[in-house]
Amino acid sequence: MADVNRWFRRRLQKITHGSYIVSLPAEWIQKEGLRPHDEVNIIASDGVIYVFTMRKPEKVNINLDEIPISIIKYIILAYYMQGGDEIFIYSRRPISAEVKRNIRETIKSLRGASISDVTLSSLTIKMEDDVAYLNKKLFEEKIENKFKYLVNIFTDLERSIVDNDKEVMEELLERTADFDTEYRYLIRLISKMAQYPQYNIFESPRELIAYASLIKDMSRSVYHTNKLIKICHTSDKINIKIKELSQYISSIYSNVYNLYKTQDLKFAEEIKQHYLTVKSRLEEPKDLSEYEIRRICAYGVALMDDILNLFLVPRKIKTLNLINNAG
Repeated sequence: MADVNRWFRRRLQKITHGSYIVSLPAEWIQKEGLRPHDEVNIIASDGVIYVFTMRKPEKVNINLDEIPISIIKYIILAYYMQGGDEIFIYSRRPISAEVKRNIRETIKSLRGASISDVTLSSLTIKMEDDVAYLNKKLFEEKIENKFKYLVNIFTDLERSIVDNDKEVMEELLERTADFDTEYRYLIRLISKMAQYPQYNIFESPRELIAYASLIKDMSRSVYHTNKLIKICHTSDKINIKIKELSQYISSIYSNVYNLYKTQDLKFAEEIKQHYLTVKSRLEEPKDLSEYEIRRICAYGVALMDDILNLFLVPRKIKTLNLINNAG
């Protein structure tokens, strides 16, 4: 039976020098293998105290004899993004060169992942990250840099569409594909912060959820941008409406970046106005390129909502304090 969260009620006991103690559930002590005088770590947050033991590396075993070879890539990606530390892949028979080659190609796209050991019938993948050394300022800088990355993509995309520059489009295809590496790494960090309180740099779960949503919307905007570039790259003549509307994409995402950086609501208003202009021009998209333009702009609005959720929604504890003070 899978482990579930258990709720316990305890009374605080006051001891000398103004300190307090509270007993820990015996079943938790036994499950974690703790003994008297063992040390545990404690994190105090708003309304919550976390008690945890030293984290053990999370290792998983994958038996290639029991799963289709075609899905091994997706299993590796899933374990990586969920914060796994080590994957041991094995088989009763020698693993073919082609399968090992495909696994290596998958690993190349994962930041901090490497193959540490290989035999005829097994591979060991180690995965590392900097979550233990992360703080909120560094994480916010990572997100800001990703917004800069997006702004540069859309600025160059506008130019390539207007000039029908196939060479720039080809480079943009590679740049948008590279974004997947950063997306998976950021989701990995978020996942580990959600699972292990000692790594969580946020003051409330709401921030963690909002950043996960923001990173996901970034990824979707890049995905649809990649599709638009492919359409334009393979077209002899680019839809004139796409050329006219490409400026709105770069403008929307420049404003998204500025909104994240400054929290100035004037940028949110500009995002909405630009999106409404694009939406009115593309009420019924005539082809796939028009459809992708509309989707990209819609994800710009979604990112705006994510940012507003991050910075403008007051924390619950502050709202409660205001109510109490008013009373």
